Amino acid sequence: MGHPVRLLVLQALHRVGGEVSCSDLLQLTGVAKPSLSQHLARLQSVGLVHLIRRGRFLFVDLACPEVGEACDKVKNALDRSRHVDVRHNDIQEAQAN
Repeated sequence: MGHPVRLLVLQALHRVGGEVSCSDLLQLTGVAKPSLSQHLARLQSVGLVHLIRRGRFLFVDLACPEVGEACDKVKNALDRSRHVDVRHNDIQEAQAN
């Protein structure tokens, strides 16, 4: 999960709540196809997602629901951290003036 795109992919899969085609995942995330392919391969290699081929189509699913829940917690913590950083910077600027 050490890359923002991987976190984005895992969150998108969690929101969908089941398997999704790679073409739909491209639209959901807005990530370029080559980049998505590399990140999916990495996520599969560490066991976070399953890749399922059906004919010409590739589908992706979370390996377990807890992965998506963990991603939500990480994102929420990062969002709170950024919000606190922004407020802290605003306070410092106000005190300097």
